[in-house]
Amino acid sequence: MLILRKLFCTVNSLKICPFLKGAFLIGGCFLGGALFANDPPPPFHLDTDSPRSHIALTPSVVDSTAVDSTAYCVVSDSESSRLHSNPLAVSDTHRVYIMELESAASQGDSEALMRLGHCYAEGKYVTRSPEKSARCFKEAAQQGHPRALYNLGLCYEKGFGVECVPRVAFECFKLAAERHVPQAQYSYGVYLSRGVEADTVFNLPEIVPNLPKALDVFASADTLMRPLAQREIGILYISHPDYRDAREKGVAILRVLASDSDRVSCRYLGDYFMQFADTESQKNAFAFFKQGYHLSDIESTAKLAFCLEKGIGTLPQVAAALQLYELAVEGRSTFAMTSLADYFIKLDAPTERQLDMAISLLLLASTAGDPLGVYMLGVCAYQGIGQLVDYDLARELFERAATLNGYAPAEYNLAMMYLEGIGVTENVKKGFEWLEKAANQNYSEAMVKYAACLINGIGTRADVEYGLHILRKAARLGNVEATLLIERIINTESTKIPLNIPGKTPRTSLPAPQSEVGAPR
Repeated sequence: MLILRKLFCTVNSLKICPFLKGAFLIGGCFLGGALFANDPPPPFHLDTDSPRSHIALTPSVVDSTAVDSTAYCVVSDSESSRLHSNPLAVSDTHRVYIMELESAASQGDSEALMRLGHCYAEGKYVTRSPEKSARCFKEAAQQGHPRALYNLGLCYEKGFGVECVPRVAFECFKLAAERHVPQAQYSYGVYLSRGVEADTVFNLPEIVPNLPKALDVFASADTLMRPLAQREIGILYISHPDYRDAREKGVAILRVLASDSDRVSCRYLGDYFMQFADTESQKNAFAFFKQGYHLSDIESTAKLAFCLEKGIGTLPQVAAALQLYELAVEGRSTFAMTSLADYFIKLDAPTERQLDMAISLLLLASTAGDPLGVYMLGVCAYQGIGQLVDYDLARELFERAATLNGYAPAEYNLAMMYLEGIGVTENVKKGFEWLEKAANQNYSEAMVKYAACLINGIGTRADVEYGLHILRKAARLGNVEATLLIERIINTESTKIPLNIPGKTPRTSLPAPQSEVGAPR
């Protein structure tokens, strides 16, 4: 059997290499017909979400639309054709071009600094140097060059040639947006919608999310960025609780973009409709994921596989689902990794090889920083899936998952382990603290236990009124246990309710990965 602890100890040193075709074939589990008989899967092009070209800095760092296309027109098309037939001539021409840029830059020419920054970023005619690139952008930005401010923001956002400091990136985007750089307006709006943590190094305060202002920024976006800005507006409307009344408007916006082949809109619409249990919504979810799949969106491919496996919006087609899971895993989708691992683990009689594959997939997801992957590894250690039961390892994994964006199920499991003394010394105060963290994220299972602790004074001073408030809140979220407990309190006129911990069993089920709608983005 696979020894999970040994593998987990090497997680931080693992490097995810490109998957070889068939690396995840187990007993022919991925073999099967095409997804649709007359609809073969298209080739996957793992480009970025934006339909625009990307040539500035690197494809994942700076967008070329921040720079005029003429920036690289060193010679005319006819002259370029002639020069490219003579490599030496091309080299000489580019060398002269760089010398001219350096000369102008040394005299403080901000446009020359901008162009030189791009050359260093791409290694175009010079040795690639992120540090020199960022330095050029910074010098140009200090002179108020609008596009340099935007590119400097991207450098701080991605840690390209400078430290990764999102708070400084926000300030750069704000200044560039005020100077009407279209891409900066979009990035500024995104940061406003999500907020920015405080930075102690630069002594900059936290930026609290400002949704109304973000919507104003998106609404005034330049024509170049309007589709992306509209998409952000649609996503905010369908996913944020403050805009519950505008959800239909958000759906309408995303539908228009999806009809124009925007794959990210397809994915979010699929996530949105998959929240609802009615047949029509489930069919819509399947249809949008299928459309995203045909637009080569990896996450839509993973979600489509999930629908096919579970029979959401269509009849179950497990063989086709496994094929799509394989494609999505090759595309680094952590959703596909955790979903496929869940499939193997929940087989009626999984083989040792299938369990080993499940653990390997979860390890890959955890190396990518996916909290669900780490959490599921903890569940495997707790239940002895793929190895002997190891409560100590389970606790370590739950703690790691809890630190990744405050993953509530892991916080809940830690609370139950401390309350019952499972693999740890019993500590009701610490258990209460973990329950409180999970309950503050509206995790209903934790809210019920948290309310019981408050009412009974377990791990904290008793606060019956607040405990009942939390219990009612959990009931409104659809928790059946909370509803029954409230009825019991009304009928018996007694606020003493049991903590009701089913002996030594934290939440050990393997939940399906959460959709993007309603989750932190």
